[in-house]
Amino acid sequence: MRVAVVGVGRMGRLPAEELRAIPRVTELMVADADRDHARRVAGGLAVEPAPSIEAALDRADALVIVAATAAHADLVGAGAERGLPVFVEKPLALELQETRELVELVERTGTSLGTLYLVKLSAHDMTPPPDHYIPTSGGIFRDSSIHDFDLVR
Repeated sequence: MRVAVVGVGRMGRLPAEELRAIPRVTELMVADADRDHARRVAGGLAVEPAPSIEAALDRADALVIVAATAAHADLVGAGAERGLPVFVEKPLALELQETRELVELVERTGTSLGTLYLVKLSAHDMTPPPDHYIPTSGGIFRDSSIHDFDLVR
């Protein structure tokens, strides 16, 4: 399976590393809005960076999105329109109407993976956030626990 990871910043590197270790992932493509950063991450994973986000999406069998929240809706939509199963690490979109439209698109394209019956969640960070992030963050509850609420919904 060819998997594209879009968004390989501090949080995106971990899923890329985990996916790289899965034997069924025959090709891992990493892409980021910052192409130089994507090249550095790809080098550390010993994979080729995707020439662009679009190229990664066009080649992938599945998509993992760990990009900035504001980019989620466009990326989820692009993946669904290509018929890709998509995992997005937090909200689909910033606005309710856009979220509804994406849910309709996912249902229409058949990219939903099925019905969820049980969820167990545990949240922790692999490393402390950088000092410059803390004053602009929403704190541990908003920035970390919100993922639990998003996933459960």
